Amino acid sequence: MKATMDSIIRLLFVVLIFALVPACGGGGGDGGAPSPVVVLSDDFADLSNWTYGGSTQISSGGGNPPPSMFVNNPTMGGWSVTSDTYDFTSGITVSWHQYIVDGGSSTHNAYAGINSADSPLMTMGAGIQRYGDQAFRCYLNGVILYSVFSTVSPYSWAIYKVSIFADGTVAYYVNDVLVYHSTMTVSFTSPKNLFFTSSTYAYFDNVVVTIP
Repeated sequence: MKATMDSIIRLLFVVLIFALVPACGGGGGDGGAPSPVVVLSDDFADLSNWTYGGSTQISSGGGNPPPSMFVNNPTMGGWSVTSDTYDFTSGITVSWHQYIVDGGSSTHNAYAGINSADSPLMTMGAGIQRYGDQAFRCYLNGVILYSVFSTVSPYSWAIYKVSIFADGTVAYYVNDVLVYHSTMTVSFTSPKNLFFTSSTYAYFDNVVVTIP
């Protein structure tokens, strides 16, 4: 009888332990990695999140879907930086939709990503430049770190993404496909704002910034 009672007590103890594990955050479920925190989500109803110049304006007719931020005069150029800065010491991801209007020039280009200078200065810190018909350029610390011909046309809507990781390396994506992951690390200090610019007719839309 005592052996049976000991077995029952052990069984109850095991059941109690398994019941407590999820409540304590172990064993998966709600105890997994936390979801990224969205610190900016902009579909460009206006430009209230940005400081801008040149020919930058809101387009009510273009976007993915409309409206969007539009640079419409190549002779003037256009630029914009976010009014807020973002801490990337623990990592950061910036994504956006982009479309360049094909004007028949092989030098049309647009850059978007993280600024490596402090406002009001603007430098291509960690971002992506589409140059000409196919070039996909990965910028880091103000220089072209990697360049490749991309089968994703710059003259159609595509989703671009840059992620700075906690170790300082940077990954570059188009349509959620990894193009390049650097071994070089970020040399500029956190926090920084975003920097978007173009020398041609270009649309930017659906900018999202997340941190871990």
